[in-house]
Amino acid sequence: MPMTVRWGDSDLTILHYTVSGIWSWEEFFNTIEYGRKMREQRGSEPVRVIVDFSETHHLPTGAVSHFGNLFRRGAPSTDQVERVIIVKPGRFLAAIADILLKLNPKAVSKVTFVDSIAEAYALLGQSQES
Repeated sequence: MPMTVRWGDSDLTILHYTVSGIWSWEEFFNTIEYGRKMREQRGSEPVRVIVDFSETHHLPTGAVSHFGNLFRRGAPSTDQVERVIIVKPGRFLAAIADILLKLNPKAVSKVTFVDSIAEAYALLGQSQES
């Protein structure tokens, strides 16, 4: 499966998304929606999000438009998301994200780019769970 989401900790405070291989925007948004439902079922406390792109070099066409829609809908800046850590986004994705973050000041303080999963969990004060 090109994109999955799971809880990254036993306290259900980290949503860990993994993107791998060839993926589509439909798969991306379906998985984001599934993660939102997981968060809502857990309760009203905010979550921290890790999105791991280290297992893919693929980026479907329309990235600016699709990620722009995600930012316009408030995904990274919503009150239910405390922090978003993006692992190994690739240069093009990082450049797009940088532009979109500049257009959405509320999200800037919440989004961080890192080089490894271990670094992502360390920033959250956690060790990676299987």
